[in-house]
Amino acid sequence: MKKWDFVTNILKEEKKGLTIKPVKFNPINIRRTYGISLKFQEGNNIRETQIHYKMDAIHLYANDDDTHILELCKQQIYINEKSPDSIMEELADKCGKVLYPLHIKVDANGQLLGITNQPMIKQRWELAKKQLAKEFTGKEVQLLLKNMTEVVNDLKKMTVAILEHDWFFLYFLPLFFLLEKILK
Repeated sequence: MKKWDFVTNILKEEKKGLTIKPVKFNPINIRRTYGISLKFQEGNNIRETQIHYKMDAIHLYANDDDTHILELCKQQIYINEKSPDSIMEELADKCGKVLYPLHIKVDANGQLLGITNQPMIKQRWELAKKQLAKEFTGKEVQLLLKNMTEVVNDLKKMTVAILEHDWFFLYFLPLFFLLEKILK
């Protein structure tokens, strides 16, 4: 949540004398699919890794307090145009799928206020964790399962993890417009 405030503060510092006003976020009747493509290059390595997937965003309902509940569903992830095939890629993919569908509450500015279906996510995780522990072995696997359990069981940690996700940062990046110079 601080990311948004940080952006606003920078713009205010750089544009002294201008008023910055966020554009109102209005997700009513949204039912869209967004394509995401991320490219990574490690250090001086010429080899690039591309990750792409689709995210469905559906407006479920509006509350009386001008907040909205959205359902987000992440579709299959592809790494360099292939389904995850290494053990760690497959494990990470299966862990991530537990979070979806994800129900989030946002305000009129598009700021994430919370995750509303954490109990369902926790139930899905407990079932998935047992299956993953049977399917995968090793210290790294146990560490990943432990860390995922901590995130799923702690609403604050889960919210922070969601906010750090590339799609959320881009989709909810505050939209600003500059008004005419009011004061010199």
